[in-house]
Amino acid sequence: MNFGRRSSERLLTAIPLAAAALFIVGLVMAVRPKDASTAQSSDLMKREAEARAETARLKGRLSESSALVKALTWVGEAEQIETEAARRVTALARESGLKMVAFRPQRPTESGGLIQQPYVISLEGRFPAVVRFAARLGTPETRLPVTVLQVASSDAATDSVTASVEVVALRESTDVTGNKTK
Repeated sequence: MNFGRRSSERLLTAIPLAAAALFIVGLVMAVRPKDASTAQSSDLMKREAEARAETARLKGRLSESSALVKALTWVGEAEQIETEAARRVTALARESGLKMVAFRPQRPTESGGLIQQPYVISLEGRFPAVVRFAARLGTPETRLPVTVLQVASSDAATDSVTASVEVVALRESTDVTGNKTK
């Protein structure tokens, strides 16, 4: 009988020890994944904040770029734009002390909802005047950004040059019904 009594005492002692061991293991398991998930969650929150900041920065740049494109975009028909562009270029060349030899329209292209109408301008004059002329073309007042500038010396003894300047007039694309395309 003594033997049975010892067994029951041992059993009564072993049950609380086993329960305590299971409780401790459960706590360890519950705490450990929570720490890892908290770290992952914190890392994800940090990445999300960085992504939001980058998105806001890029939206700002897009807004600035859109405003610049809008400032450089022409409104009207191609023929009207060509006439006005030629008038502005001629006046600017005269103001700059340059001789405008030619103003030639090139084949238009469409990209990103804009029609790009290129023109090639041939000039003669002094090199510094050509540089100033080219710099003034891309302003919102003139709306003819320079895409190519080629300069060649026409007289080795002076600063006289011949220049070929390619500019582009941007206008919004429209469909056959006259509606703006997106």
